[in-house]
Amino acid sequence: MNCNNSVFDTSEKHIILILVYIGSNMKKISSFLLLLLICSSSSFAQLINPLHWTWKVESVKNDEYKVVFTAVIDKPYHTYGMYIPDGGPVRTSFSFEKNPDIELIGKMIESGTKVTEKMDDVFNIKLKIFEEKAFFEQHFKLKKQTIIKGSFEYM
Repeated sequence: MNCNNSVFDTSEKHIILILVYIGSNMKKISSFLLLLLICSSSSFAQLINPLHWTWKVESVKNDEYKVVFTAVIDKPYHTYGMYIPDGGPVRTSFSFEKNPDIELIGKMIESGTKVTEKMDDVFNIKLKIFEEKAFFEQHFKLKKQTIIKGSFEYM
């Protein structure tokens, strides 16, 4: 039996099993059951990832392109926009590695199938909230064929 302890996260809620050892045979059985519990509980301690990301590059004209990031959002979850004030939740953000063969044009554009702007009671600021699908696009000029590298963060 393989129990990968690196998967077991003690910060997750787990059932604690208290075993009373009665005799040496019971101790072996109880140890096996405890090991089985730890291995099986770690398989249930999966992170919820309600956003499913895809991205593509589309030609706009001549040497101008746009990269479009699409987030499909499971119900009842949501994500936040890129342009929210400081002091709020983690905003959706994208960063691209510097590349002399790419010139970014303007700021990123955000849109979605169900977008709500409302005052948030917890942060006491106006937030843009995306449900169902969110789209984030960045236009750029390509000087020569290259690879775009970057990262993104969201909550």
